Amino acid sequence: MSRILLLVDRKENRRLLAEWLSLNYDVCVAEDDEAIEQWFDLCIVDSLAFQRCQKRLQARQNREYPVSVPILLFCSQLKSSFPNRQLWQFVDEIIVTPIPKTELQVHIAKLLRKRQQSLQLKLGSVEGLELNGSKADRWLVLLELEADLRHAIERNQLQAYYQPIIDLGADRLAGFEALVRWNHPQRGLVSPVTFIPLAERTNQIFEIDRWMLKTACTQLHQWRSRFPEAQHLQMGVNFTSCQFDDEALCAEVARLLEDLDLPPQQLKLEITERSLLEPTDITRSQITQLRSMGVEFYLDDFGIGYSSLNYLNSFPVDGLKLDRSFTQKIGINTNSSEIVKSAIALARKLNIAVVAEGIETTMQQTQLRQWGCRYGQGYLFAKPLEAAAIERQIHQLGGDRTAGRPS
Repeated sequence: MSRILLLVDRKENRRLLAEWLSLNYDVCVAEDDEAIEQWFDLCIVDSLAFQRCQKRLQARQNREYPVSVPILLFCSQLKSSFPNRQLWQFVDEIIVTPIPKTELQVHIAKLLRKRQQSLQLKLGSVEGLELNGSKADRWLVLLELEADLRHAIERNQLQAYYQPIIDLGADRLAGFEALVRWNHPQRGLVSPVTFIPLAERTNQIFEIDRWMLKTACTQLHQWRSRFPEAQHLQMGVNFTSCQFDDEALCAEVARLLEDLDLPPQQLKLEITERSLLEPTDITRSQITQLRSMGVEFYLDDFGIGYSSLNYLNSFPVDGLKLDRSFTQKIGINTNSSEIVKSAIALARKLNIAVVAEGIETTMQQTQLRQWGCRYGQGYLFAKPLEAAAIERQIHQLGGDRTAGRPS
């Protein structure tokens, strides 16, 4: 059953709509703007509520594009209610009330159909999952997987894996990247390539990111408590930029680091270029505050987006991670090699740290070291491992040779 969110300030309209819609839909009658972060298939909002929460609605639309939740806006007089058309450019339908129920039902059905078609296109492109049968069968499998994901954290099905990051020059351990895995009770380990897009589309990425942040920081604290050679190790945690729309984030991160007695400089938040296409003022403010605390930001998957160099110029980052698609072509593809070499040289001039991902051969390691790339990770050193296996890595690559903070 489709779920509809009602953001209607006029009480009588809200009551009548809720009674009528509940005959055919799962209706969420919002008491405040926090409901915007919930899962729903359609949002019906009146002009008063829209003017109050339009920034929050737009932020959600931006981060879920191109599978955004349709928005149906009610207003009594279009021009007088919204003289500035830019305020409602992300709205799908604008209806001047009053309107007959039959006509309203047509609009609702059309928008829900649009939503379902977008989901089918998106889910049909999910990688890493072998699906057989008809399109309908594949659609059902993905819907079931999405439903299972909603309970993954509460059922302790998520696991944290850690991949070592190596100081290439000194051949010693510098830190780790924390990676989430989903241990599905029937399907086994589900690749993040499969379930992260589902989590992003349903807003479950919020909870997963926060779970990973706490889990990874807690694990680093435990290693620091047990191993003298682990005192300076860093922890990289993948973060979605939409997390920064939460104005309480900085306080939560500060409290977590304080509770675990972790220096902020040992936390690296890795943000993909794709998720920063249109950073909001709140996002920029939050990142600025976290960096002032000492937390560092790395631009992940660097080089595969259309505006990588622009971000180095306009967005405050402390490091970048070269995408594995370039690293793995070193010595094979001349253009890729030159891109890697140039990116490293540029980062060094800007005093930005560089981590090369996907290192698999000693030739790649040697070449990257010669070009001045200080850090690397990949199967040449270790694949992502569970915490127990990582402890052996700390002994083998740590000790007196443990690297200091990336700089």
